[in-house]
Amino acid sequence: SLEKLNLRHCGLANIAVLERCSLSNLQVLYLSDNINIGVDGCKSVAELLRRGGSKLKKLYVNRCNVGDAGAEIIAESLVDNKSLTHLELESNNIMGGGHLALLKLVNDISSIEGTCNSNHLLRMIGLKGNAVCLYKAYIEEAININRHHNGNLNSAGRAKVIKYHLNSNTRMVLSGLQGVGDYFMRPFVKMDSAILPDAVALVGQESGLSDMYRLLVARNSELGFSVYGKENRALKEKIVELNAIVAAQNSQIASLTARNLDLRTKLASINHFAKRIQSNIEFSDCSDEGDKSRNEHVKKRPRNDDF
Repeated sequence: SLEKLNLRHCGLANIAVLERCSLSNLQVLYLSDNINIGVDGCKSVAELLRRGGSKLKKLYVNRCNVGDAGAEIIAESLVDNKSLTHLELESNNIMGGGHLALLKLVNDISSIEGTCNSNHLLRMIGLKGNAVCLYKAYIEEAININRHHNGNLNSAGRAKVIKYHLNSNTRMVLSGLQGVGDYFMRPFVKMDSAILPDAVALVGQESGLSDMYRLLVARNSELGFSVYGKENRALKEKIVELNAIVAAQNSQIASLTARNLDLRTKLASINHFAKRIQSNIEFSDCSDEGDKSRNEHVKKRPRNDDF
């Protein structure tokens, strides 16, 4: 059965036919120098790499106009691949996005679990002739670890965790490159106390006393929060209760204030009415006095009979 397939310089633009072939024993595939393969061709290649039981070990896709999108598709297809050890992507106009996808493939720094589940099988990723960027150096470092451990996936994963997670400076750089939070101490905070001494010793050995100190401080801080967790909850519940009482009292004050305003309005109306009554009374008194004065004057005037 076919173990090696050479399709270099064939002017291929569509390789979807490969998806319909069994190629169950294919170990080496040459697709280089077919500039029209592009992103669609990468999708067909990805299907080959995702097949269960794939035996493909070496893949050459140099100078095929892959770009960032094609590199990302190939990187994603290799997450669970158990066979490919050699990948060539030279001179494919791969920029930052493609390099980032390949870096995450071989060293996912988002968590210790992510790093352990990264691809530890690839021993070669050819990226010459693409954009110059910082990602390349870290891709090469991860590939060197894979190569050094020669297919021992657990050993390679452990080496990456020690190198990249237990050193705060290295992890900070990689976290920035991959756009993830700098969470250095988070995995150790809730670690089983039985293995914590070994973890602390390993951090001290690999990264120095400074990182070991940071680990211990973070661990103790978290323990403090857990010890006082119940008391904090009780305090929060009491605050909620007091806030409810204050809200009820404020509502009552608002009601009494409205009532007071209503009474003041009624009192003002009564006072106004009383003043009007008082004014009428005074006017009436003045009228009575005037009539009395006129009557007396009339009485004092001499009558004609007096003469």
